[in-house]
Amino acid sequence: KKLLLASLSFVAFFGFGNEFHKKINGLNEKERIEFFENYLVKNGDDCGVQETFLQGYNKTDNGYFWNVRCKRGEDLALYILPDSSVRILECSILAQLDLDCFKKLED
Repeated sequence: KKLLLASLSFVAFFGFGNEFHKKINGLNEKERIEFFENYLVKNGDDCGVQETFLQGYNKTDNGYFWNVRCKRGEDLALYILPDSSVRILECSILAQLDLDCFKKLED
């Protein structure tokens, strides 16, 4: 499942690397909500982030999966890659592929 998710064509890209993931992971929940909300607004999506979730790590390409629960609109999955890009996909699309947001990925 992780490899399928990593190879999907995602809808948005933005630059920062996994060093930034470490920074995000070091924030408390309130700070992560604010970070992801600001990030999404800057990229044209006023989600109204209510919750964040570190879904897992893909050791194949060293990417991290984060999920955000949105007050307005669709919950989102963000995939942070080591090449300084982020891919965003709506959770409803993942569900069609039998992958669920807000559920830990298997190792």
